[in-house]
Amino acid sequence: MTEDEFKPIVRAILGQFGFQCRDLEPRHGLLTPDFEVHGKKDKYTIELKIKDDDAAEIAKEAEALAGGGVVGKSTPIGPRNRLAGIIGSGVEQLLAHDPKGESFRVLWLHSAGQDPELHDDRLYATLFGTEKLFSLKHPRIMTCFYYHASAFYSWREHLDGALLTYLVSDGLRIKLCINTLSPKIDQFRQCELVQIMSQATPN
Repeated sequence: MTEDEFKPIVRAILGQFGFQCRDLEPRHGLLTPDFEVHGKKDKYTIELKIKDDDAAEIAKEAEALAGGGVVGKSTPIGPRNRLAGIIGSGVEQLLAHDPKGESFRVLWLHSAGQDPELHDDRLYATLFGTEKLFSLKHPRIMTCFYYHASAFYSWREHLDGALLTYLVSDGLRIKLCINTLSPKIDQFRQCELVQIMSQATPN
């Protein structure tokens, strides 16, 4: 799925939440974010990024299978440098449009491909720098946040939150992630986007 194919879905979801969504056009040859979004009292700048499968890797696997071969795959779920680069590129586009932080800056990260839930898990881990830890004192597995280098820490001055989505058979899974290290954390937690999404889902 391409960004152009997914953009109408973004507009529809934001519209159902009651937001006005305006497409942003590139200026002076510079990459800019995709949307400027207005609520009743808050403004947001949103950049959409799509995480899909590696086309070359998929073609190589298909060729091996077509020749009667066996394909093995092991994909780690933890934070990934390549995904951090995608996030960093998105933040730079947000900054190009709103360098002074006059809006809430938000990334919309959509996962596609053969296993979109896996991409979603990896994006989440990259945003928060998560790691699974086992406690010997109280035997249980815990998720530790900001354990590894995290995109939210790296871009704490410029990124207020992220929306993670992927398609499933019965619709769209949406997860709102709040950057708890943002200097605007208190304002963002009270903004319309967070309040609406924490209470309801679109029809």
